[in-house]
Amino acid sequence: MTPGSIEGLQVVVSDIEQARAELAGRGCPVSGIEEFPWGRFVFFKDPDGNGWAVQQIPSRVRPWEKEVDGAKTLEAARAAEAAGFAWLTCSDHPAVPVSRAQAMGPTWFDAGSTLAFVAGVTTRIRLLPHVLVLPYRHPLVVAKQYGTLDFLSGGRVIVGVGSGHVKAEFKTLGADYEHRGKITDEYLRALAAAWEHDVAEFEGEFVSVRDMMIWPRPVQKPRPPIWVGGNSNAAVKRAAKVTA
Repeated sequence: MTPGSIEGLQVVVSDIEQARAELAGRGCPVSGIEEFPWGRFVFFKDPDGNGWAVQQIPSRVRPWEKEVDGAKTLEAARAAEAAGFAWLTCSDHPAVPVSRAQAMGPTWFDAGSTLAFVAGVTTRIRLLPHVLVLPYRHPLVVAKQYGTLDFLSGGRVIVGVGSGHVKAEFKTLGADYEHRGKITDEYLRALAAAWEHDVAEFEGEFVSVRDMMIWPRPVQKPRPPIWVGGNSNAAVKRAAKVTA
């Protein structure tokens, strides 16, 4: 951990003891370390007396993940369907920052490819990206990919969406982190326009669509269900708007 300023210390770190040592070296007294279900926190004060915290998120990586391959993925999908599960999920991280790899793990299967892969060996279970980070892709690309999947799978797609949170991933992909909430809201409307009408028309601040046909059409009408993920007030409001 080598942030360039005291403010930079309010970040997720992989080594809490290293963070504590660096704080002491910068003249920032540590007031305590506390354990929570969502990680360990070092609380400290900067030279001006302002309170800060450094968080260490527990590693989510499990040893068995290294053994997962195509055959095991298909086996798990068949088993889930046979057991009566309602849906299969796959998350969305095109690129993982090295600084997050210890906590997140480096391997994240592409959601669209993986769900299409398991769709071919199942017949009933629903297919859910959990969650698709909307600001990363043009909404017509999402409409094409998941509309096609809904068509080919016989209407089994649930589109889980979110606005994202990994700032370094946004920067690398050339996506707008600061306006991700507004972009997500607008892309949701553009996505609905692409699915609910044979010819898509949409005019917004971030995207404009005129006289475009995105076929094949989804089986589900007027469109596949959209589920909104997140842990903020904005996400709750977004979910309410989508279901209204």
